[in-house]
Amino acid sequence: MPAGTDLIYFNAPEDWELVTNETRTAEIINENSHTPIPSFDLGVSLNVDYIAVVAGTSLGKPNWFFAGDITQVYAFAKGAGDPVLGGIKSERTKLTTNRLQVVETNRISLDPFRLQYTPPSWFKNCTIRVYKYIGETENFVEDTLFDIGNALGIDPNNPDGKIALALAAIRDEIRTNQQELSQQITDCCNQLRQQLSGSQFSTTGGGNFTINDPTDSLGFNYTQGLL
Repeated sequence: MPAGTDLIYFNAPEDWELVTNETRTAEIINENSHTPIPSFDLGVSLNVDYIAVVAGTSLGKPNWFFAGDITQVYAFAKGAGDPVLGGIKSERTKLTTNRLQVVETNRISLDPFRLQYTPPSWFKNCTIRVYKYIGETENFVEDTLFDIGNALGIDPNNPDGKIALALAAIRDEIRTNQQELSQQITDCCNQLRQQLSGSQFSTTGGGNFTINDPTDSLGFNYTQGLL
């Protein structure tokens, strides 16, 4: 299980909601020519972390692979009414013809965003469907540290608390360097151990950790593997 990564579910129909199903057709000039379908807004405003997208054409060839790209567009406060500054676009996600793809969104902002689809210029028609994920997420590192905080009587939801600071540090380290993840999480846990008063917090081989309350007031003895 990849520590620090949110995990989602695919096998529960109630976790996915269809938000748009758009079809567009190019303007045909003659048998060998058409006007490409321009980029278009998909007509939804979203604030979710994951979407599933599938795009394609009914007039394609078997060897067509590329199905265009989809982009998140955020409103820019300083760009109201300005066609250039009116929207901030994040990195484009390339789509594969008739292949359902999961896109992790909200990487640069917590604001709601709109979706813009750009079909390939050679598509004479196109269809795109977008589903948003509304189910639960599981995060091994986060859930474990929350369990630790609750067991020790520390509010894990306090943004200035030890658990929240440890989570922030872990998230930063994960983004910086995935390859050093195991050692970095161990270091974060060691720092947390030093801050937790009235308890013993130790790490063992293989990235495991153990917490014991010496007074036994919590009645808590927890051992869990981090990786």
